[in-house]
Amino acid sequence: MNHTVIDNFLSDDIFNPLNDYLNDTHTPWFYKNKTTDFKEKDISWFGNTFYEFFKPVNFKFDEFIPPILLKLKVRSLIRVQCNLTLKSESIKLDYTNWHIDYPYEDSKTAILYMNTNNGCTVLKNDNKEYEINSVRNRILIFPTNTSHRIKLHNDIEKRIVINFNYF
Repeated sequence: MNHTVIDNFLSDDIFNPLNDYLNDTHTPWFYKNKTTDFKEKDISWFGNTFYEFFKPVNFKFDEFIPPILLKLKVRSLIRVQCNLTLKSESIKLDYTNWHIDYPYEDSKTAILYMNTNNGCTVLKNDNKEYEINSVRNRILIFPTNTSHRIKLHNDIEKRIVINFNYF
């Protein structure tokens, strides 16, 4: 499988302030009623976008994101999206729908896990599935055209990840 997992990806001085921001009661989270465009059964979740449509869209972008982009060796950014799923959604489904982030063959997705929980990201390649556990400060990197989904968590109240899509 063409993916990379790196534990303890960020130093504490970069990870902890970002994690504090995402867990602060004043941080805006926006309701989403499905994870993909498919008409299949799906879950609700919350998003907070840092970068989209060729520009930062969150005023905290410059404070938190550049050191991560440097570490990932990003040449050009497509999107930075934070996702928050709630434990209660696992009552509806065990998994989200399979999807790809973008069809580009030369771009990457990096998922930074902000907390440890019993959910995971499931990648599919050549009809084989690979489960990558949600572990605090772990990053998973794979091509954006890789089919993947979330195995929903049910052990803690919320699961937070940040998705980076880039060249």
